[in-house]
Amino acid sequence: MKKILTPNGRIIKKQYLLAFLLGGLPLHTVVAAGFDCTNSSLNETEKKICDTSYLSRTDSLINEMYSAKSASSISQGTLKRDQVKWLRERNLCGGDANCIELSYRNRKQQLDSTLGFLSVEQIFKNEIDPPLDENIVNKNGFVIKDNPWKVRKLFSRSEVSHELNLSSGSDDPRAWQIMTYKVVNGDLVLFFAVTTQNSIKIIMYRNDKASVFTTHDYNRGLKNAKDISLISQDPTSFTYSMAPGVDYLDDSTEFFKVNIINGFISQPIKTEVLDEASRTEAKWVGHCGRHSCIGNSVSPDKKWRIATPYLSYENSDEGIYFFPENNPDLGVNVFMPQTDNNDREYGYNRNFTWGEENTFYFDNDGGLACIWKSNIEKKITERILPVEGLIKPFYVNYSSHPYVISSHENYSSIDNESNRLDGYFIAKN
Repeated sequence: MKKILTPNGRIIKKQYLLAFLLGGLPLHTVVAAGFDCTNSSLNETEKKICDTSYLSRTDSLINEMYSAKSASSISQGTLKRDQVKWLRERNLCGGDANCIELSYRNRKQQLDSTLGFLSVEQIFKNEIDPPLDENIVNKNGFVIKDNPWKVRKLFSRSEVSHELNLSSGSDDPRAWQIMTYKVVNGDLVLFFAVTTQNSIKIIMYRNDKASVFTTHDYNRGLKNAKDISLISQDPTSFTYSMAPGVDYLDDSTEFFKVNIINGFISQPIKTEVLDEASRTEAKWVGHCGRHSCIGNSVSPDKKWRIATPYLSYENSDEGIYFFPENNPDLGVNVFMPQTDNNDREYGYNRNFTWGEENTFYFDNDGGLACIWKSNIEKKITERILPVEGLIKPFYVNYSSHPYVISSHENYSSIDNESNRLDGYFIAKN
């Protein structure tokens, strides 16, 4: 059997070469191919793999690697299509072992380039808040604790603004907002709105690439043209409104619809919107402790509302409250007074997003900041992203799993840290 000299002078049999190069299982581990070698319909390449121990071991390692990458990918559809394409190309090798080896090497390089999720410590380093004390329970019985999710960066606003040649001011975090998301051909597709003085651009982010989806220009030098809003959506479409700014001559609001048909995303089509879809909901006022609070954030099942009183940091009624939809007097605080955690002379800015079933997510800009998840039924509020710079949570259900996208806007005083952390991040449990 052929022997090969490794860089450290060790002689290794070729049947273990690929496992050695792949850095996979220990060399003594016995592993079968990633498919059924007893299948009577195996092609010539598959038979060669089953009959050759080191190829069989390598096939198993590649299969495990693909499964792990797929589980953490937000482009599972593309990853699967690439896998099918690679298998088809590999099978053209027939019984040529050298050709099969090269195919495995190439596939490993492709999978290595697939982005995965890391711990918050690995990405944010010194930006992380200290751990919470254990067994924190508020007066309503909500357990408040740490449960950090894994995270990965989506993109940098400044880099995307430069690459797409967006208008001046487009690298300002205040110019960006997440509109919606869709799952198209198995891939997560995100839509962002970028508002500048003369235009609103919708940016589509897909397969780790950002592109300009459409542009709404304002040729009359409109200022403060920021009113773009999602009106309605379903799995295969979404509709948004474009409301004119204060200096615009035409005071009508326009509506546009985007359709997804057979995996193709259409350009926005001007459309009419039913009165009930465009109607502004009446202001809903509840009682957060001894104070009034406005809550228009209704849960998807219409059972609950969220509200916050936006009080000063020293007020004991400060917190995040949920209400039964029609009971403004039954507010329950899922958080805690922030007196000991905020040394500013003003209150808090908060953003909410509903998640799966009886859960919602919020940020807390001030005091115990970061991104939080609260489960109404289990009475648990968890700090899932202990990074104060992360705000504006946006919930995504992809491949039957919860994800949260957030914007990093609290730049470090160190310039290179500011550049590294600028942009949007996605997290998963």
